[in-house]
Amino acid sequence: MKARIVWLLLAAIWGSTWMFIKIGLEDLPPISFAGIRFVLASLILWAIVAARRAPLPRVWRDWSLILKTGVLAFAVNYGLLFWGEQHISLGWRHSYRRRFPSTDWCWRTSICRASD
Repeated sequence: MKARIVWLLLAAIWGSTWMFIKIGLEDLPPISFAGIRFVLASLILWAIVAARRAPLPRVWRDWSLILKTGVLAFAVNYGLLFWGEQHISLGWRHSYRRRFPSTDWCWRTSICRASD
């Protein structure tokens, strides 16, 4: 039962993302809006890491992988997504984003192989 509640909550949060992106793009340019969104998210995550006193990676190789993943999975992907929100219909957008788990897996496995 708990897993279903978490899944429903997650689906509601992720599903509302598109509505908030559309609303935000009425006032902000797409790249700025995406940047602001991820800077705020990063600050929240850094606060959680600090509160938990979780260890940070110590090896440059780990930071390199984090940087590559951040640039490809977030900066490029979401930058283009926010820009495209202005020009693409909701139906097409939804069908594209449904494929995200498989495209995300492809990017991550190719990055991990390249860094080994």
